[in-house]
Amino acid sequence: MRTLSSGGSALLGVKSTLALLIEMQLTTPIYLTTAIIDIDYAGNTYVGGRGVDVEVVKDQGGELQQLRFSLSGVPSSYIALALSEPIQGKVVKVSTALMDPANDSILDVMPLWSGTLDQMPIKHGAEFSVISVTAESRGVSFSRPKGVRYTDSEQARLYSGDHCLEFLISQAGHQDTWPSALFFKQ
Repeated sequence: MRTLSSGGSALLGVKSTLALLIEMQLTTPIYLTTAIIDIDYAGNTYVGGRGVDVEVVKDQGGELQQLRFSLSGVPSSYIALALSEPIQGKVVKVSTALMDPANDSILDVMPLWSGTLDQMPIKHGAEFSVISVTAESRGVSFSRPKGVRYTDSEQARLYSGDHCLEFLISQAGHQDTWPSALFFKQ
């Protein structure tokens, strides 16, 4: 369950405007919103009015949901960035912004979804351009095997000067022989 800040709780029972804020952390970060206007939040300008379409985010326990969203009416700078940069594994965050309908100011922002970019197919034509993005949930990274092993060489690579695993192999196969109880009674 998510809780609202004081600004968000003030909206209960009042009509409010919702917008999704999408942050793609590429080499040049891209900030988009589903609102029809540009939104300034946390020192960044989220570009709106571009026809951003986001699939419904399903918040279900035990399932790792993918998220798909598309951007139509794409500026040529975004297409150049999408074509030139490897996007797989880059972080993407989606947040919900509660906005005051009177002056379009942000009252509260709640994180909605976080993951990594997977695929970015581009439909480019003379009259239209559409960038579609598929992103994996950040929970997917926990189910993948890790490349780090529990060995002395791996420990030395990660933490130089640490010798805590130096005798791990020799001690793992070592057979300890303890004396009988008579030895201690003498």
